[in-house]
Amino acid sequence: MGVRYKTPPIIEAVCEFRFEPTSAWDMTIPGLVYEALRQSFPVRQTRKGFNLELISGAQSLTHTTEQVNMAQFLSVDKTRLVQVAHDLISVNHLAPYESWNAFLPDIKSGFQSYCNVAEPGSIQRIGLRYINRVLDAGWEQFAFRPLFETRPALNPRSFIVGIEIPFENERDRLRMQLSSALGDAQAVILDLDYYLATPGTIEIGQALSWVEQAHSHLESAFEDCLTDDLRQRFERQEQ
Repeated sequence: MGVRYKTPPIIEAVCEFRFEPTSAWDMTIPGLVYEALRQSFPVRQTRKGFNLELISGAQSLTHTTEQVNMAQFLSVDKTRLVQVAHDLISVNHLAPYESWNAFLPDIKSGFQSYCNVAEPGSIQRIGLRYINRVLDAGWEQFAFRPLFETRPALNPRSFIVGIEIPFENERDRLRMQLSSALGDAQAVILDLDYYLATPGTIEIGQALSWVEQAHSHLESAFEDCLTDDLRQRFERQEQ
């Protein structure tokens, strides 16, 4: 990493792996994954959730939802967690986010523990996502923002703008979205989601290398979204 921020605006970082659906799911798998991770994630609980998948078509964007039962394994302070469900594992870091060097080992241990126990099939999707919340800010403080060429003085109360960019010969996508925070007119959400768009193109053994490459692209995208004022505010530190 070439750049680090002393006070980053990250409220959640997520690395999620989804595998091709199989019928060979054993209800003991979450417990076995927990045993492998319990030293770092001793707090165990379950929750019901939904998987939301956005599918980009030639002329439209559709989505599918699926209800899942997820096992959650949390650190003592509950700022780090691993979630396991049928054909899925995710590793999450909540604020305060320390660094990529602290997040990556959790991704590696979670992924490897799941693979050792579940022996999953091919990879359907990998996603690395960073959600940033900047308080006391407006869209005009970002380099990536709405643009009103004919009425530049407009100051909307709420807004949302997003783009999707292909990477690695169309294999991957980066979805960037800037929006006003729900219920807080003085905060802005910058959501950066880099994901594998072509199922089956990354082997199990290549997954962690893909994650590190994804982080490099996300780091560059984050820098592209910032103005010098925000870099100063987040206390940029050269590595």
